[in-house]
Amino acid sequence: MEALLQAPWTQASPQDRVPLYLTRPVPVDDYELRFDWLNRLTPGPSPEAMLQQWEPRQLIPLLYQTGYLTLTPAGDLAPPNREIATYLSRVLLDPWLSPDDKKRATLYQAQLVEALLHLRIPLMVAHFNHLLQLLPHQRFHGALRSAAHLVLDLAVLLSQNRIRYHEMEKSGLEGEADTVLGWDDIALVIEFKTGTQASATAGQRQIRKQGYLQAVPQVARLYLGLSLYAEDGRQVDAWSCQGYSLEGQPLGKSLTHQDTWPSDKAKLYQMWTVDGMETKPIGHR
Repeated sequence: MEALLQAPWTQASPQDRVPLYLTRPVPVDDYELRFDWLNRLTPGPSPEAMLQQWEPRQLIPLLYQTGYLTLTPAGDLAPPNREIATYLSRVLLDPWLSPDDKKRATLYQAQLVEALLHLRIPLMVAHFNHLLQLLPHQRFHGALRSAAHLVLDLAVLLSQNRIRYHEMEKSGLEGEADTVLGWDDIALVIEFKTGTQASATAGQRQIRKQGYLQAVPQVARLYLGLSLYAEDGRQVDAWSCQGYSLEGQPLGKSLTHQDTWPSDKAKLYQMWTVDGMETKPIGHR
């Protein structure tokens, strides 16, 4: 299965490539295998020889039929649990990393999660950029934003349950948030923006306008919206972080990459006046 997942990224034409971020919901129109195509398969001397006959466009249906993806209520396909999402992430990323880079990636992943848990957003973004630098972007042919999603998802999936709540493409009444995370008494929405017309502040406006944080099913002390802007997906060039009330209203000035970040969470709480809010710990999914 691993060889089959990796082959489309080395052999197929760009239009036939499997969606890179299989850890996230994948919108599909047809998730059933085409039996007319299956009937054309010829017996091979080994399972590997049989797999080589699979067309890239038939991989998503195969993953669905074998249980690696499941149909969501919204009609998309997504991994049924954290373990399979982690497996798919690793399989998709491993071919592009040398043994030394894999060791560095493991270190950066741990540092990213540690910075995130302590709300050290500038440090978290720095480690995220270090991870992105390990990827040979020429391999992805226009899927750089997907690569950024995949790297962040894998870091969170490998956090050994320290981040208790993790949703990708979280649906709300007004749209879908890229990533929603929760741990302790923190709820965080992350929105990615790319392209020359986008900006970190535009992502912040989208978080507020679309009411993404209101889709988080727990009550937290601090609601945060983090917008990451990358001109071409290779590196985060700018970011904006804003505190919100439970109703989705900004609590004060947003902090950007140009500002001095407070030295600890207590100062953030003081800045966004959330100490008096009723709170419940964010639990397991």
